[in-house]
Parts: sequence; C-alpha cells; structure tokens
Amino acid sequence: DRSFAEIDGTLVKVDLSGFTRLSERLGASSVTGAEELNVVLNDVFGGLIDIAHDHGGDILQFGGDALLVWFEGDAHEHRAASAAWSQQRAIQLRRAESTPVGPVRLRMSVGAASGGFGFVTVGRSHRELIVVGEAATRTIRLEQAAPSGSIYVDDAIASRVPGRQVAPGTHRLARRPAAA
Repeated sequence: DRSFAEIDGTLVKVDLSGFTRLSERLGASSVTGAEELNVVLNDVFGGLIDIAHDHGGDILQFGGDALLVWFEGDAHEHRAASAAWSQQRAIQLRRAESTPVGPVRLRMSVGAASGGFGFVTVGRSHRELIVVGEAATRTIRLEQAAPSGSIYVDDAIASRVPGRQVAPGTHRLARRPAAA
C-alpha cells in the first residue's frame, strides 16, 4: 500500500539498437510485417529476460526496444554484471534478423549502476512503477554513453566485480565476471 520505497540494489538498462530499422523494414515489407516483428521480439526479449531471471534479476519495465532489470540481495552488483555480459553475448551470437527486404543486425548497449534507488508507484486505476534518484540517473547516463556492443558500469559495480573485468580508466565491462 506504500507509494514510495528506497531499496539498495543494482539497476541495469538494456537497449537494443537496430530495432527501429527492423520494425520499419518488416512494417513496409508485407501485410504480415507486424506478426513477423512480434515473432522476432518474442524470441530476442524472451532470451534476454530468461538470462536476467537466471541471474536473479526482476524485469521492472519492458518498452519497445529496452529492458529495465533490477537486482538486489547478495552479490547483486556481480550478478547484474554477469547477466549483462551474458545478455550481450547472446545478442552478439545471433545472426542478422532475416526480413523480406534483407537482413537487420541487432546490437545492444547496457548501463548499470548500484546504490540506493527510490521506487514510486503512481496512478489509481492504472498503477505505474517509476525508479528515481541519483543511482537511477547514473544507470541511464551510462547506457546512453555506452556504444553499441558495450556494457558500462558505475564505480560501485566496478569495485565489487572481482578481478580485472572493467577496462582500466573506463567504465566498460571488458570481460565476463567469474561466477558469483
């Protein structure tokens, strides 16, 4: 019944690029373009969601070409980094999506930050969950700064992922984190 909570954890924003091109090509190609797009999206996002769940993540939002994934509890920073790496790898291993007007390659950028996040629910007949605060802003900024095919993490994650997985002098996750 509360409309606000502050919780410590890790937020991951996953954004696909190539989605707009894919939807435009499929939409213009035939009457069944929307159905074809739905099949591709179910396949792509189904795999990404399964990976998040396998690492103990919860999907907070799914919109168009992006996911917002939440991790809390033991080793949340490490599990989030490992999930992001596995998701990135899954996208990289996919072949270009076949369309009636040619192939379209999907790529992904990821931003992840840890700390205290504010969770606000708004609305009465339709309730919406909104994530707020400095750490939420960091997550979005890291994803926006990450080039396609990259995972950017904040200092809190970089300091808690064992070994040298973060490229020196950057926020780019350079190697798959060892098992948490």
